[in-house]
Amino acid sequence: MRILYVSCHPHLRTDSNAGYATHIRETVAALERRGHAVETWIAGDADRASARAASMGAASTARGWAPAVSVLRRVVPSFAWRGLRDLALVRHARAIEPRLRAEVERVRPDVIYERAAYLSSAGTRVAAATNTPLILEVNAPYVEERRNLNGLGPMDGAGQRWETDVVNAAALVVTVSSVLRDRLVETAGVPGARVRVQPNGVDMGRFHAGVPSARVAVGLPEDAFVVCFVGSFIRWHRLEILIDAVAALADSGAPAYALLVGDGDVRGELEARAEQRGVADRIRFTGTLPFEAVPAHIQAADVCVIPGHAWYCSPIKLFEYGGVGKAVISLDSAPVREVAEVGRDCRTFDGSAGDLESELRRLMLQPDVRADLAANLHRAVAQRFTWDAAATRIERWMVEVTDAPEATADRDTAPRAILP
Repeated sequence: MRILYVSCHPHLRTDSNAGYATHIRETVAALERRGHAVETWIAGDADRASARAASMGAASTARGWAPAVSVLRRVVPSFAWRGLRDLALVRHARAIEPRLRAEVERVRPDVIYERAAYLSSAGTRVAAATNTPLILEVNAPYVEERRNLNGLGPMDGAGQRWETDVVNAAALVVTVSSVLRDRLVETAGVPGARVRVQPNGVDMGRFHAGVPSARVAVGLPEDAFVVCFVGSFIRWHRLEILIDAVAALADSGAPAYALLVGDGDVRGELEARAEQRGVADRIRFTGTLPFEAVPAHIQAADVCVIPGHAWYCSPIKLFEYGGVGKAVISLDSAPVREVAEVGRDCRTFDGSAGDLESELRRLMLQPDVRADLAANLHRAVAQRFTWDAAATRIERWMVEVTDAPEATADRDTAPRAILP
Protein backbone atom coordinates (compact mmCIF):
# COMPACT_ATOMS: atom_id res chain seq x y z
CA MET A 1 0.00 0.00 0.00
CA ARG A 2 1.19 3.53 -0.74
CA ILE A 3 0.86 5.68 2.39
CA LEU A 4 1.46 9.38 2.96
CA TYR A 5 2.13 10.23 6.61
CA VAL A 6 1.29 13.88 7.26
CA SER A 7 1.92 16.32 10.11
CA CYS A 8 0.85 19.92 9.46
CA HIS A 9 2.06 21.40 12.75
CA PRO A 10 4.75 24.02 12.12
CA HIS A 11 6.83 23.10 15.18
CA LEU A 12 6.79 19.28 15.26
CA ARG A 13 10.03 17.83 13.90
CA THR A 14 11.08 14.24 13.49
CA ASP A 15 14.58 14.91 14.84
CA SER A 16 13.23 15.91 18.27
CA ASN A 17 13.77 13.79 21.39
CA ALA A 18 10.17 14.39 22.48
CA GLY A 19 7.62 11.60 22.65
CA TYR A 20 5.64 12.87 19.65
CA ALA A 21 8.71 12.51 17.42
CA THR A 22 9.31 8.98 18.66
CA HIS A 23 5.70 8.21 17.84
CA ILE A 24 6.03 9.55 14.30
CA ARG A 25 9.38 7.89 13.55
CA GLU A 26 8.40 4.52 14.97
CA THR A 27 4.98 4.41 13.31
CA VAL A 28 6.49 5.15 9.92
CA ALA A 29 9.31 2.62 10.40
CA ALA A 30 6.93 -0.11 11.54
CA LEU A 31 4.64 0.41 8.54
CA GLU A 32 7.67 0.22 6.27
CA ARG A 33 8.72 -3.05 7.92
CA ARG A 34 5.32 -4.42 6.95
CA GLY A 35 6.20 -3.78 3.32
CA HIS A 36 4.32 -0.54 2.71
CA ALA A 37 5.70 2.35 0.69
CA VAL A 38 5.54 5.20 3.20
CA GLU A 39 6.36 8.79 2.36
CA THR A 40 6.27 11.54 4.97
CA TRP A 41 5.22 15.15 4.70
CA ILE A 42 6.16 16.82 7.98
CA ALA A 43 5.56 20.58 7.91
CA GLY A 44 7.94 21.19 10.81
CA ASP A 45 10.77 19.47 8.96
CA ALA A 46 9.98 21.27 5.69
CA ASP A 47 9.71 24.68 7.37
CA ARG A 48 13.01 24.15 9.15
CA ALA A 49 14.72 23.16 5.91
CA SER A 50 13.35 26.30 4.22
CA ALA A 51 14.62 28.44 7.08
CA ARG A 52 18.09 26.91 6.78
CA ALA A 53 18.09 27.65 3.07
CA ALA A 54 17.26 31.32 3.67
CA SER A 55 19.98 33.91 3.20
CA MET A 56 22.15 34.87 6.15
CA GLY A 57 20.74 38.38 5.91
CA ALA A 58 17.19 37.10 6.40
CA ALA A 59 18.33 34.94 9.27
CA SER A 60 20.01 37.92 10.88
CA THR A 61 16.85 39.96 10.47
CA ALA A 62 14.82 37.21 12.16
CA ARG A 63 17.31 37.11 15.03
CA GLY A 64 17.08 40.88 15.26
CA TRP A 65 13.34 40.65 15.84
CA ALA A 66 13.75 38.19 18.72
CA PRO A 67 14.26 40.81 21.49
CA ALA A 68 11.22 42.76 20.30
CA VAL A 69 9.08 39.60 20.30
CA SER A 70 10.27 38.84 23.82
CA VAL A 71 9.23 42.29 25.00
CA LEU A 72 5.84 42.03 23.29
CA ARG A 73 5.26 38.68 24.94
CA ARG A 74 5.72 40.31 28.35
CA VAL A 75 3.47 43.32 27.74
CA VAL A 76 0.65 41.85 25.62
CA PRO A 77 -2.07 40.25 27.80
CA SER A 78 -1.90 36.46 27.69
CA PHE A 79 -5.45 36.21 26.30
CA ALA A 80 -4.54 38.38 23.33
CA TRP A 81 -1.13 36.73 22.87
CA ARG A 82 -2.79 33.33 22.69
CA GLY A 83 -5.13 34.69 20.02
CA LEU A 84 -2.19 35.94 17.96
CA ARG A 85 -0.47 32.56 18.21
CA ASP A 86 -3.63 30.71 17.21
CA LEU A 87 -4.19 33.04 14.27
CA ALA A 88 -0.63 32.31 13.16
CA LEU A 89 -1.46 28.59 13.18
CA VAL A 90 -4.51 29.19 10.99
CA ARG A 91 -2.47 31.25 8.55
CA HIS A 92 0.22 28.57 8.46
CA ALA A 93 -2.37 25.87 7.71
CA ARG A 94 -3.77 27.89 4.80
CA ALA A 95 -0.28 28.61 3.49
CA ILE A 96 0.84 24.98 3.42
CA GLU A 97 -2.35 23.61 1.87
CA PRO A 98 -1.21 24.04 -1.76
CA ARG A 99 2.12 22.38 -0.94
CA LEU A 100 0.37 19.45 0.70
CA ARG A 101 -1.99 19.06 -2.23
CA ALA A 102 0.96 19.03 -4.64
CA GLU A 103 2.58 16.30 -2.53
CA VAL A 104 -0.60 14.21 -2.52
CA GLU A 105 -0.89 14.57 -6.30
CA ARG A 106 2.76 13.57 -6.68
CA VAL A 107 2.64 10.54 -4.36
CA ARG A 108 -0.94 9.48 -5.22
CA PRO A 109 -1.29 7.58 -1.94
CA ASP A 110 -3.90 4.92 -1.28
CA VAL A 111 -4.44 6.54 2.11
CA ILE A 112 -3.34 9.60 4.06
CA TYR A 113 -2.47 9.06 7.73
CA GLU A 114 -2.39 12.45 9.43
CA ARG A 115 -1.31 13.40 12.92
CA ALA A 116 -3.83 16.13 13.73
CA ALA A 117 -2.43 19.62 14.28
CA TYR A 118 -4.42 22.19 16.22
CA LEU A 119 -6.39 24.56 13.94
CA SER A 120 -5.12 22.93 10.73
CA SER A 121 -7.73 21.74 8.25
CA ALA A 122 -5.18 21.36 5.45
CA GLY A 123 -5.19 17.57 5.61
CA THR A 124 -8.96 17.18 5.56
CA ARG A 125 -9.36 19.74 2.77
CA VAL A 126 -6.72 18.11 0.58
CA ALA A 127 -8.05 14.60 1.27
CA ALA A 128 -11.54 15.70 0.21
CA ALA A 129 -10.27 17.57 -2.85
CA THR A 130 -8.22 14.59 -4.07
CA ASN A 131 -10.74 11.94 -3.00
CA THR A 132 -8.11 10.23 -0.84
CA PRO A 133 -9.17 8.32 2.31
CA LEU A 134 -7.91 10.04 5.46
CA ILE A 135 -7.18 8.44 8.82
CA LEU A 136 -6.78 11.16 11.44
CA GLU A 137 -4.72 10.49 14.57
CA VAL A 138 -5.89 12.65 17.51
CA ASN A 139 -3.56 12.78 20.50
CA ALA A 140 -5.32 15.31 22.74
CA PRO A 141 -8.47 17.35 23.28
CA TYR A 142 -6.61 20.23 21.71
CA VAL A 143 -8.56 23.22 23.01
CA GLU A 144 -8.44 21.89 26.57
CA GLU A 145 -4.74 21.10 26.26
CA ARG A 146 -3.91 24.62 25.09
CA ARG A 147 -6.04 26.19 27.81
CA ASN A 148 -4.16 24.18 30.42
CA LEU A 149 -0.81 25.23 28.98
CA ASN A 150 -1.49 28.83 28.02
CA GLY A 151 -4.85 29.92 29.47
CA LEU A 152 -8.02 31.05 27.71
CA GLY A 153 -7.84 32.41 24.17
CA PRO A 154 -10.18 34.33 21.87
CA MET A 155 -10.26 31.50 19.32
CA ASP A 156 -11.25 28.70 21.72
CA GLY A 157 -14.75 28.53 20.25
CA ALA A 158 -13.40 28.34 16.71
CA GLY A 159 -10.95 25.70 17.92
CA GLN A 160 -13.77 23.53 19.23
CA ARG A 161 -15.65 23.87 15.94
CA TRP A 162 -12.44 23.02 14.09
CA GLU A 163 -12.03 19.83 16.15
CA THR A 164 -15.62 18.79 15.44
CA ASP A 165 -15.15 19.49 11.76
CA VAL A 166 -11.93 17.57 11.15
CA VAL A 167 -12.81 14.43 13.13
CA ASN A 168 -16.13 14.15 11.29
CA ALA A 169 -14.42 14.64 7.92
CA ALA A 170 -11.99 11.74 8.45
CA ALA A 171 -12.72 8.23 7.25
CA LEU A 172 -11.50 6.93 10.60
CA VAL A 173 -10.14 8.57 13.74
CA VAL A 174 -7.39 7.01 15.88
CA THR A 175 -6.93 8.04 19.52
CA VAL A 176 -4.29 6.97 22.04
CA SER A 177 -6.76 6.09 24.80
CA SER A 178 -10.37 5.04 25.27
CA VAL A 179 -11.14 8.05 27.46
CA LEU A 180 -10.04 10.37 24.65
CA ARG A 181 -12.18 8.40 22.21
CA ASP A 182 -15.17 8.78 24.52
CA ARG A 183 -14.56 12.52 24.84
CA LEU A 184 -14.49 12.97 21.06
CA VAL A 185 -17.69 10.99 20.68
CA GLU A 186 -19.34 13.17 23.31
CA THR A 187 -18.06 16.62 22.34
CA ALA A 188 -17.43 16.34 18.60
CA GLY A 189 -20.30 14.03 17.74
CA VAL A 190 -18.16 11.61 15.75
CA PRO A 191 -19.79 8.14 15.63
CA GLY A 192 -18.04 5.74 18.00
CA ALA A 193 -17.87 3.14 15.23
CA ARG A 194 -15.47 5.43 13.33
CA VAL A 195 -13.00 5.83 16.21
CA ARG A 196 -10.22 3.35 16.94
CA VAL A 197 -7.90 3.23 19.95
CA GLN A 198 -4.17 2.65 19.57
CA PRO A 199 -1.98 3.31 22.63
CA ASN A 200 1.67 4.17 22.25
CA GLY A 201 4.31 1.47 21.94
CA VAL A 202 7.98 0.58 22.12
CA ASP A 203 10.80 -0.63 19.89
CA MET A 204 11.92 -3.82 21.65
CA GLY A 205 15.07 -3.87 19.56
CA ARG A 206 16.18 -0.68 21.32
CA PHE A 207 14.44 -0.93 24.71
CA HIS A 208 15.20 -4.42 25.99
CA ALA A 209 16.42 -6.06 29.18
CA GLY A 210 19.91 -6.67 27.80
CA VAL A 211 20.98 -3.05 27.40
CA PRO A 212 23.98 -2.03 29.56
CA SER A 213 23.43 0.22 32.57
CA ALA A 214 24.54 3.85 32.81
CA ARG A 215 24.54 3.72 36.63
CA VAL A 216 28.29 4.14 37.00
CA ALA A 217 28.47 6.77 34.25
CA VAL A 218 26.00 9.04 36.07
CA GLY A 219 27.76 8.59 39.41
CA LEU A 220 25.18 6.56 41.30
CA PRO A 221 26.42 4.49 44.25
CA GLU A 222 26.38 0.74 43.80
CA ASP A 223 24.01 0.24 46.74
CA ALA A 224 21.65 3.09 45.81
CA PHE A 225 17.92 2.52 45.36
CA VAL A 226 17.45 4.42 42.10
CA VAL A 227 14.13 5.87 40.98
CA CYS A 228 14.06 6.97 37.35
CA PHE A 229 11.90 9.29 35.28
CA VAL A 230 12.31 9.84 31.53
CA GLY A 231 10.55 12.66 29.73
CA SER A 232 9.94 16.37 29.46
CA PHE A 233 10.15 18.52 32.56
CA ILE A 234 6.72 20.12 32.29
CA ARG A 235 4.21 20.93 34.96
CA TRP A 236 1.72 18.15 34.32
CA HIS A 237 4.43 15.51 34.81
CA ARG A 238 4.49 16.63 38.47
CA LEU A 239 8.14 15.86 39.09
CA GLU A 240 8.09 17.79 42.35
CA ILE A 241 6.09 14.85 43.74
CA LEU A 242 8.95 12.51 42.87
CA ILE A 243 11.54 14.76 44.50
CA ASP A 244 9.44 15.01 47.67
CA ALA A 245 8.98 11.23 47.82
CA VAL A 246 12.70 10.57 47.37
CA ALA A 247 13.48 13.22 50.00
CA ALA A 248 11.13 11.51 52.47
CA LEU A 249 12.84 8.17 51.84
CA ALA A 250 16.26 9.75 52.28
CA ASP A 251 15.14 11.41 55.52
CA SER A 252 14.28 7.96 56.89
CA GLY A 253 17.78 6.68 56.12
CA ALA A 254 17.02 4.88 52.86
CA PRO A 255 19.70 5.05 50.13
CA ALA A 256 17.22 6.61 47.71
CA TYR A 257 18.32 8.53 44.62
CA ALA A 258 16.44 9.95 41.66
CA LEU A 259 17.64 9.88 38.06
CA LEU A 260 15.77 12.47 35.99
CA VAL A 261 16.40 12.00 32.28
CA GLY A 262 15.35 14.94 30.14
CA ASP A 263 14.90 18.67 30.41
CA GLY A 264 12.24 21.34 30.25
CA ASP A 265 10.73 24.57 31.49
CA VAL A 266 10.51 23.60 35.16
CA ARG A 267 14.03 22.24 35.60
CA GLY A 268 15.14 25.28 37.57
CA GLU A 269 12.20 24.88 39.94
CA LEU A 270 13.02 21.20 40.42
CA GLU A 271 16.68 21.92 41.19
CA ALA A 272 15.59 24.54 43.70
CA ARG A 273 13.17 22.08 45.31
CA ALA A 274 15.89 19.45 45.63
CA GLU A 275 18.09 22.03 47.37
CA GLN A 276 15.24 23.03 49.66
CA ARG A 277 14.56 19.43 50.63
CA GLY A 278 18.24 18.76 51.23
CA VAL A 279 18.61 16.10 48.54
CA ALA A 280 20.43 17.99 45.77
CA ASP A 281 23.24 15.44 46.00
CA ARG A 282 20.74 12.60 45.49
CA ILE A 283 19.00 13.95 42.37
CA ARG A 284 20.79 13.38 39.07
CA PHE A 285 19.70 15.66 36.20
CA THR A 286 21.06 14.35 32.92
CA GLY A 287 19.73 17.06 30.63
CA THR A 288 18.60 16.19 27.14
CA LEU A 289 20.20 12.96 25.91
CA PRO A 290 20.41 11.36 22.47
CA PHE A 291 17.52 8.94 22.09
CA GLU A 292 19.99 6.08 21.76
CA ALA A 293 21.28 6.76 25.29
CA VAL A 294 17.90 6.58 27.03
CA PRO A 295 17.61 2.77 27.44
CA ALA A 296 20.92 2.56 29.36
CA HIS A 297 19.70 5.21 31.78
CA ILE A 298 16.44 3.34 32.34
CA GLN A 299 18.55 0.25 32.98
CA ALA A 300 20.30 2.14 35.79
CA ALA A 301 17.06 2.25 37.79
CA ASP A 302 15.53 -0.08 40.36
CA VAL A 303 12.07 1.41 39.83
CA CYS A 304 10.72 3.76 37.17
CA VAL A 305 7.92 6.22 37.80
CA ILE A 306 5.21 8.19 36.06
CA PRO A 307 4.35 10.81 38.68
CA GLY A 308 1.84 12.59 36.47
CA HIS A 309 0.39 12.84 32.99
CA ALA A 310 -2.63 14.32 31.25
CA TRP A 311 -5.85 12.36 31.77
CA TYR A 312 -6.07 11.41 28.07
CA CYS A 313 -2.41 10.50 27.42
CA SER A 314 -0.94 7.09 26.72
CA PRO A 315 2.44 7.52 28.50
CA ILE A 316 5.08 6.33 26.06
CA LYS A 317 7.52 5.98 28.95
CA LEU A 318 5.40 3.17 30.44
CA PHE A 319 6.16 0.98 27.44
CA GLU A 320 9.83 1.96 27.33
CA TYR A 321 10.22 1.18 31.03
CA GLY A 322 8.54 -2.17 30.47
CA GLY A 323 10.69 -2.94 27.44
CA VAL A 324 13.86 -2.59 29.50
CA GLY A 325 12.27 -4.75 32.20
CA LYS A 326 11.72 -2.32 35.07
CA ALA A 327 9.08 -2.22 37.77
CA VAL A 328 6.83 0.81 37.37
CA ILE A 329 4.81 2.99 39.71
CA SER A 330 2.39 5.31 37.92
CA LEU A 331 -0.21 7.85 38.79
CA ASP A 332 -3.49 5.93 38.78
CA SER A 333 -5.35 6.73 35.56
CA ALA A 334 -7.67 5.18 33.00
CA PRO A 335 -5.06 5.12 30.18
CA VAL A 336 -2.60 3.24 32.42
CA ARG A 337 -5.25 0.75 33.57
CA GLU A 338 -6.20 0.23 29.93
CA VAL A 339 -2.80 -1.24 29.07
CA ALA A 340 -1.49 -2.65 32.38
CA GLU A 341 -3.14 -4.66 35.14
CA VAL A 342 -2.52 -2.86 38.40
CA GLY A 343 -0.95 -5.14 40.98
CA ARG A 344 0.28 -7.58 38.36
CA ASP A 345 2.03 -5.40 35.74
CA CYS A 346 2.58 -2.20 37.71
CA ARG A 347 1.74 -0.33 40.90
CA THR A 348 -0.18 2.93 41.08
CA PHE A 349 -0.45 5.78 43.57
CA ASP A 350 -3.09 8.40 44.30
CA GLY A 351 -1.11 11.45 43.20
CA SER A 352 0.31 12.44 46.59
CA ALA A 353 3.98 12.42 47.54
CA GLY A 354 3.13 10.40 50.64
CA ASP A 355 1.48 7.60 48.67
CA LEU A 356 4.31 7.55 46.12
CA GLU A 357 6.80 7.30 48.99
CA SER A 358 4.85 4.34 50.42
CA GLU A 359 4.83 2.53 47.08
CA LEU A 360 8.54 3.17 46.56
CA ARG A 361 9.34 1.92 50.04
CA ARG A 362 7.30 -1.22 49.43
CA LEU A 363 9.24 -2.06 46.29
CA MET A 364 12.57 -1.11 47.85
CA LEU A 365 11.95 -3.60 50.67
CA GLN A 366 10.43 -6.32 48.47
CA PRO A 367 12.79 -7.06 45.58
CA ASP A 368 10.87 -10.22 44.68
CA VAL A 369 7.68 -8.23 44.15
CA ARG A 370 9.68 -5.71 42.15
CA ALA A 371 11.06 -8.46 39.93
CA ASP A 372 7.60 -9.97 39.34
CA LEU A 373 6.12 -6.62 38.35
CA ALA A 374 9.00 -6.00 35.95
CA ALA A 375 8.69 -9.42 34.34
CA ASN A 376 4.92 -9.15 33.93
CA LEU A 377 5.03 -5.69 32.41
CA HIS A 378 7.85 -6.69 30.09
CA ARG A 379 5.79 -9.66 28.87
CA ALA A 380 2.66 -7.56 28.33
CA VAL A 381 4.57 -4.90 26.41
CA ALA A 382 6.39 -7.43 24.23
CA GLN A 383 3.16 -9.23 23.35
CA ARG A 384 0.79 -6.31 22.79
CA PHE A 385 2.44 -2.91 22.70
CA THR A 386 5.30 -2.88 20.24
CA TRP A 387 5.28 -0.44 17.35
CA ASP A 388 5.07 -3.43 15.02
CA ALA A 389 1.87 -4.57 16.73
CA ALA A 390 0.51 -1.04 16.39
CA ALA A 391 1.39 -0.99 12.67
CA THR A 392 -0.48 -4.26 12.17
CA ARG A 393 -3.64 -2.70 13.56
CA ILE A 394 -3.18 0.54 11.60
CA GLU A 395 -2.68 -1.52 8.44
CA ARG A 396 -5.99 -3.29 9.09
CA TRP A 397 -7.75 0.08 9.45
CA MET A 398 -6.17 1.34 6.25
CA VAL A 399 -7.47 -1.69 4.38
CA GLU A 400 -10.87 -0.97 5.88
CA VAL A 401 -11.05 2.57 4.52
CA THR A 402 -9.56 1.76 1.12
CA ASP A 403 -11.46 -1.48 0.41
CA ALA A 404 -14.81 -0.64 1.99
CA PRO A 405 -15.79 2.94 1.08
CA GLU A 406 -19.38 2.25 2.12
CA ALA A 407 -18.16 1.96 5.72
CA THR A 408 -17.31 5.68 5.73
CA ALA A 409 -19.90 7.02 3.30
CA ASP A 410 -21.69 8.92 6.05
CA ARG A 411 -18.73 11.13 6.90
CA ASP A 412 -18.72 14.85 6.14
CA THR A 413 -16.20 14.96 3.29
CA ALA A 414 -16.53 18.70 2.68
CA PRO A 415 -15.20 20.46 5.81
CA ARG A 416 -16.88 23.76 6.59
CA ALA A 417 -14.83 26.93 6.22
CA ILE A 418 -15.08 27.68 9.93
CA LEU A 419 -11.82 29.57 10.17
CA PRO A 420 -10.66 32.71 8.36
